[in-house]
Amino acid sequence: MVSSVTCSEEEYETFLPDVSVDFRFDLSFPPYTQLRDMYPNAIKVKEREEGYNKHGILLVRLSESDFRAYDATCIRNVKEETSALTLSEDRFTAHCPKCGAEYALQLPGAYEKNGKYRLQQYRVVKDNSLYRVMN
Repeated sequence: MVSSVTCSEEEYETFLPDVSVDFRFDLSFPPYTQLRDMYPNAIKVKEREEGYNKHGILLVRLSESDFRAYDATCIRNVKEETSALTLSEDRFTAHCPKCGAEYALQLPGAYEKNGKYRLQQYRVVKDNSLYRVMN
């Protein structure tokens, strides 16, 4: 699925090429402990250099049992140099420093604030006492 729209008068794709993502995390180990007791909440995981262009993964906990994982790459910059997203201080928004796009992480889907485009999402499944992020 490819579609084009304008961002600063440039066309961009609304998806990322497939990359392999497969890792486990435990809420009792840092940095994941930040997700243990408070939600909604989000962290950026880069230590494994997962995701497109190794920009990392945004792990989001929306409720006690609802975890989401998104690629930390702005979808507006896929054709050219991609940009890694940063988290806002309140951890409810991911921001692109290159084009200014903002993605709402506290809502399922991590849609851009204009409501049209969303981040690449990966599956999160409970695996005994661990969680597994994969595509």
